[in-house]
This record gives sequence, C-alpha cells and structure tokens, in this order.
Amino acid sequence: ASFLSATGGTFTRASIGTYYDSTGTLQTAASGLPRFDYDPVTHAAKGILIEEERTNLLTYSSRMDHAAWSFSGTKTIGEIAPDGSSDGTTLSGPTVPTTAHRIITPAITSTSVTYSVFAKFLSGPPVKIFLLRNNTTATNFDGCGFNLSTGSNTSPCTGWVIYALNNGWYRLSYTRTTGISIGDTLVVYFGKTGQSTAAGESWAVWGAQLEAGAFATSYIPTTTTTVTRAIDNLYLPKGSWANNNLGTFQIEAFKAPAQGVASRYYSLGNNIGQISLNNDATVSGNISAYVTDAIASNVATLTTTGLTVGSSFKSVTAYATNDFGLSTNGGTIQFDTSGTFPNFTFLSVGNLSSNGVRPINSNIKQLKYYPSRVPNTQLQLLTQ
Repeated sequence: ASFLSATGGTFTRASIGTYYDSTGTLQTAASGLPRFDYDPVTHAAKGILIEEERTNLLTYSSRMDHAAWSFSGTKTIGEIAPDGSSDGTTLSGPTVPTTAHRIITPAITSTSVTYSVFAKFLSGPPVKIFLLRNNTTATNFDGCGFNLSTGSNTSPCTGWVIYALNNGWYRLSYTRTTGISIGDTLVVYFGKTGQSTAAGESWAVWGAQLEAGAFATSYIPTTTTTVTRAIDNLYLPKGSWANNNLGTFQIEAFKAPAQGVASRYYSLGNNIGQISLNNDATVSGNISAYVTDAIASNVATLTTTGLTVGSSFKSVTAYATNDFGLSTNGGTIQFDTSGTFPNFTFLSVGNLSSNGVRPINSNIKQLKYYPSRVPNTQLQLLTQ
C-alpha cells in the first residue's frame, strides 16, 4: 500500500482470488488485494500472482459430498483439504458402476477447456484414472492413470499435468482443445467407468474446476453457482522515477504458458508505443523484449529461447535511442541498434496496458527499474 501511495499506482481485482501462503496452505485474498504467492512444497516466495479473468463452471467445487456430484459407494466429508478446511471428500468402495464418481457440466461456451481437481491417496491401490468426457457426443477424451501415493502417471497421459502440494495432495489438470463445440456438456469422472474400488480402498478429492482456456489457473471456489475470478491489474503512472530517454528493467519471474497472444511481464508505454517483456504467444520456451514506436511500428524484438514453463528466470532489458539489449539467465546479449520509442505515460506490471490487457498468468518475484541505460558489460551480470 505504501509503494502504491508513493507512486500514485493502483492494484485492482474485482473479486476474491486464491494463492499459497508461506506454509503451503491455500488462502483466499479479498477483492482488491494482491496475492503474494509461495511454492506449496518448498515454501519459497514466488512473488505477486497476476492472472486473467476465469470462471469455474463446476458448482460445489469445495464440497464434493454434495448431491450435485454422483458417486457410488461411500462419500464422507472431513479430510483436511489444501485450504486447511475439513472439506475434503473421501471416496471408498464398492465397485464403480457406469454413473459413478462424476458431475455433468453446464453448456460449454468455449472450444478449449481445462479441467483440474485436487486428489489424495488414503488407502488401498494408489492408482486412479481421471477422465473428461463429452456428454453431447458420447466421446471419451484422454483419461490418465495417476499413482496418488507417488505423484506419477502410470500411462502416457496426453494433456495431463500433475502438481505436488502439501500433505499428500496433488493437483491434476487436463486441457482439451479439440473435439468440443460450444453448447456441449461434459462429464468429469473420478475413477473412470469400470474401475474397481476394492474393500479398504479410499482416496480424497476436493476443489474441482472447469474453465475456458488452454491451461489451469488458480483455484476458484464455488457453491450453488459458477464463480468468476476477475483480472489482476497493477498499474503505475509515469513519475519522476522514469527516464523517457533511457532505462533498464531487471526482472525475476516464472515462465508463463503460451497463451495464443503475447502476454506481458511488464509494459512501459502509452497504449500505442511500448517497451515490454513479452511471453511468446505460441512457443512455450520463448520470451522477448519488444519495442514499438509512437505509431505502433515494431522497431526491435530481442528473444530468449529454451525456458521451461513454470521455472524461474532472470532477465534484463536496456533501452536508449538506437540501442537496445537483452540478456536472460546470464546468457549472450541480444542487440538491436536502430529504433526510437514514444513518450511513456505508465508502467503496467503483468499486463500490456493501463486497463489490464494480456495478463501474464504467472508470478513476478521482483521487478527493478534503473533510470539509465546499463552498460552491456553489466547486463549479463544482473541476470546471474
């Protein structure tokens, strides 16, 4: 708050949002409060979390013992969930019939969706198969068998990702970008049809989510209706801290997934021209320092390749008229020696523009600005 007050900046998010605290517990930030996120396993600080607007299309996501979810056998509430509540639902025997362990979604408004759920092994055989199915066309999509005691998948699992959390919990996610039409309904399965749930076998689920998009975002809790998490927007007007003629940005952040458009780690601009650090729209390992002039013509693009989605990186971008440089993780400096840039009016952190466009959907741990063009000999040193 003191930083924003001193700079005249603002942070907005017109909804709650979830994040992991320094103990690895999932917490909920109130509307308008930034989320300073931590790794749920190592408890290392990851920085501010900036995400786009998303809606969880599944109801009763945190209370999966509700009648909205169809389960066979026994379902009991009481397992300690990733948010520290006792809302985890334990599932146990008998053999699973055709209609078991599922919820049917409302009509889908996107042809690209991501399903995610938290799951935990309790007893018996640890392998469970999770599946997303098109209920409209009776088409089974890629199911995946997960060993919930080791956090590994037990077969080739196209489109599935597993994330380790605290206390034996994992978050599983699956993205489907084909085979879905707008208006279709989907079925979310826990323990694919025909899987045996033997005597003495039990496992827990919590926090199911289905969202329009090609990757999972932070968990959005729901009850009786779907819930939308609003966009995070961190914005600073240009002040005495900024030098319009030359400068250097140093950032430590986490590699975001490719999103179909070039999302921004930061943008110093005026909604026409800009100097920014972009996450590549389609190549998952690339980031680029990007410069456009006063008429929005591209004058420089300096690219770092080979980064891993979810991994941390350090990068420095330096600018002056006809003199741009980029270095990432101590790597070779990329140069461009031709180009001008506009008069800047704002700095957007994690977005492209002052009103929140193309959010990064990742964490920014640190961002420093120097009102001078750092010498090339220093660029690599600043990223080591």
